[in-house]
Amino acid sequence: MPDTHFLRQPDVKGHYNKVADNFDDYFAEIHDSQLQSVVEKIDLQPHHLMVDVGSGTCRFAEQVHKFAQLQKPIICVEPFPEMLAKAKGRKGVLPVLRGGEEFFNDASLCDWFDRVLFIQSYHHLKDPSSVLQNIERSLRPGGICSIWNLTTHSCFERFTRVTTAKLYSSSRHEETYRLLQQANLKVERSNVLLTYDLTKAKLYSMLRGRFITNLYELTDQEIEDGIDKLEKNDFKSLQEDDVIENKATYLVIQGTKLNSINNNMNS
Repeated sequence: MPDTHFLRQPDVKGHYNKVADNFDDYFAEIHDSQLQSVVEKIDLQPHHLMVDVGSGTCRFAEQVHKFAQLQKPIICVEPFPEMLAKAKGRKGVLPVLRGGEEFFNDASLCDWFDRVLFIQSYHHLKDPSSVLQNIERSLRPGGICSIWNLTTHSCFERFTRVTTAKLYSSSRHEETYRLLQQANLKVERSNVLLTYDLTKAKLYSMLRGRFITNLYELTDQEIEDGIDKLEKNDFKSLQEDDVIENKATYLVIQGTKLNSINNNMNS
């Protein structure tokens, strides 16, 4: 039965249709700051076969492929055609127009992948329990499912203080940990702190463009009112091209597939 906590999500299809044209620009600094940390955290090796779930335009996957010197393309699972249309011409990626549920439901995927990555996409799953069970089947022994959840975001938190926009609920993290354990994965969690710079103009553009789904339900006027409050208070002394340091913390929850001997010992 689907986990009802994850079903209380707005329909984000319209959001991704609209954000696709500017997605790479909105997330350029964010992805650049994530690159080395992600590759090191999942211990990505050149021979690994990796799946990036909710990969958007595949820009980040292309960066990962080059940085880690992967020998095989990264499989980029993305349900929105407007996003994958931007992946044309990218190197080292194999775009797949499917959601995570549909992709991993393929029973022929058994002991297939070395790494499965979710970066700020796991919360879109409607039935995470079933997906994680299927991911466990699809992973090779020693394979890792890595889930990155944004827990703090200094620039966005300033905006939430002057608007009705909300951060993602932290209550889902314990549930994620439990579901990974139920999928017979060895689970660990840690925090990763990243910093990157945004100009004031870039931040305002991202807010107006609703760069994350938390902003999707706000009206244009609500967003403008929030920006106006930031302009009169936190950022009143800054020019358009002045740089704002942003700090973002991710809770990384990883599940590792044990070999059959270890599974039998733990059962």
